[in-house]
Amino acid sequence: MKRFSLYIILFFLSFISSAQNKVIIPNDPSIITGKMTNGLTFYMVKDSETRKGYADFYMVQNWGTSVEQPAEKGMTSLLAGMNLTESRGFPAGTMFISLTTLGIPLDNSLVFDVGPDNIIMGLKNIPVTNPAAVDDVLSALINMCSGADPNEGTLDSGKSFLLNNSTRNQTPALRERYDLLRALFPERTDLPSEMDVKIDSIAGSNALQIWDFQKKWFRPATQAIVIIGDIDINSIQGKISLLSRTLPQGDKVTIPSRTVELKKGDEFFHSYTDREAVDATVTIDFLFSPLQVQDRNTPVALVQNYIHSFMRPIIDRRLDAQKRTVSFPISRYDVTSGNFYGLNGTERISITLHTSPAYTQ
Repeated sequence: MKRFSLYIILFFLSFISSAQNKVIIPNDPSIITGKMTNGLTFYMVKDSETRKGYADFYMVQNWGTSVEQPAEKGMTSLLAGMNLTESRGFPAGTMFISLTTLGIPLDNSLVFDVGPDNIIMGLKNIPVTNPAAVDDVLSALINMCSGADPNEGTLDSGKSFLLNNSTRNQTPALRERYDLLRALFPERTDLPSEMDVKIDSIAGSNALQIWDFQKKWFRPATQAIVIIGDIDINSIQGKISLLSRTLPQGDKVTIPSRTVELKKGDEFFHSYTDREAVDATVTIDFLFSPLQVQDRNTPVALVQNYIHSFMRPIIDRRLDAQKRTVSFPISRYDVTSGNFYGLNGTERISITLHTSPAYTQ
């Protein structure tokens, strides 16, 4: 069945960001940030109320596939996958075996998102009441930074993981993402294309080429560990300090500037069809500039999150009240927030309405 998707994107500038630098805002005691001697940055947020008994663990890199040269296409995704499946600390997929043994359901916990401007990997909803689970997750997190061990044997396994992952993820939603980004930012020639192209391009890559790419880009100075939840900050910080000593510092690299500039009041409309999908959607994205670095560990971040937290239920209630009065049936709707498809300089709140393709013609 053909699916029709309509995107309405409204650009706003964050009203919180517009008031920056007028006053000096003290750091929030619940947000701890710092940097290890090798350059690895860490952010830890203690939240014992909404995340009681659980925490989310992420490894974030401030670059993505846009740094790849033509001969390097696919290497970012390949190495990110090998950090999971073929790392020095967890060879031959033992990371997955270890976490599954501890009762951590990977289908609901694993985060693996390789975007054009950043990479986000991690494990969420981890029970922190289990010390063994926390220790294994922290070890896995450090391996996600730069744990891959490229050699001719592990490369085959890494390519298989990438092929299986790309095949599984070749969904209408992913194709929509590619089509929308290319239409929205036509000047960005580095934006992702179909994963099959990456599979073909890395097929002839040897271990030395992959190793050189890893040495250049997968380095602590370009990475951050982010942990949010019901955590013992002092204990976690000590363990990260110990584990991260194994990460090679590497040479300093210059990351291309890829920040998207938003202009207040801009609007963009885009439609897309896909014959494999089973419904039609109308998505409204409200885009705004994220907080600047100097405000991210201050109360400003919590204020912004608070504003988002009460905006979403208001939108939910209004959609629920109006869905029976609109001119087309709404089978369901989703309200989400976060980064806009891995592009730097963008955050969003999205409303997606699902209906029948017959009502979008």
